[in-house]
Amino acid sequence: MNNLSSSESSHKVLLIGDSHARNCANPLQDNLNVDFKVISFVKPGANMKELVNTGINEIKALHSDDLVVVLGGGK
Repeated sequence: MNNLSSSESSHKVLLIGDSHARNCANPLQDNLNVDFKVISFVKPGANMKELVNTGINEIKALHSDDLVVVLGGGK
């Protein structure tokens, strides 16, 4: 069994969201293999612009094989 540490993960999944994203990161990480590391930012009540701006530095540091998931409510 290959056990990669977080720093050796091949892919990052950046999860950014308002209250709809609360408690989503751990189940997502549990359902992905060790090649993925889930990083999350939850900002209840934020609009989409705020959400993206919250993670802008992390987004800029991502590679082409990484993923960004943005979860937002109905504002």
